[in-house]
Amino acid sequence: MVYPDSMIEFEGHEGVITRYDSSIEAFKVNFTSPKEDFWYYPAEILMTQLEGDLLGYVINDTKYGKIIADLAGMSESVLMTYNKHNCHFSVDTQIYNTVLKYDLLDVCTPVYKKDIKLPEINGHAGEDKGDYIQYGCAKLLKSWFERSENRQIFSLELNIGTRISPKEMSAIRIYLESKK
Repeated sequence: MVYPDSMIEFEGHEGVITRYDSSIEAFKVNFTSPKEDFWYYPAEILMTQLEGDLLGYVINDTKYGKIIADLAGMSESVLMTYNKHNCHFSVDTQIYNTVLKYDLLDVCTPVYKKDIKLPEINGHAGEDKGDYIQYGCAKLLKSWFERSENRQIFSLELNIGTRISPKEMSAIRIYLESKK
């Protein structure tokens, strides 16, 4: 990607997409490092970096859910139930074709398949080894990251002093959920 000179200092720094401006077809990305600032990035540049395989769409507002359900000849409750890809409807379905026919795709958000990776902990990349996850010499059973109906392990501290924070625990859970 080629950046204007004023943006080069932000290359390689993590930013947060905060909104889409349709008038200029660009995303506003806020940065906190190396200084607090923001830039507008053309949608065509960012979308190629953000998109994975298109799984389907989520309907942004329930009022459109009712309209789309009526047009597709189905119940709103069935349409607004998330499918296995966390979408309301998938590509190449009757609902998708109805949404295209009535030009309602702009009230839906695309859902892409992302490669979710294990977080780095204490300088080690996680490796999925089947029944456990390995970080360096530490072997962590996957069952430690499962949730019961109303409980979950908040954080872990290993006997060598390494602490797995709540944020890292959550990232591992998200990774494991994505592999089911």
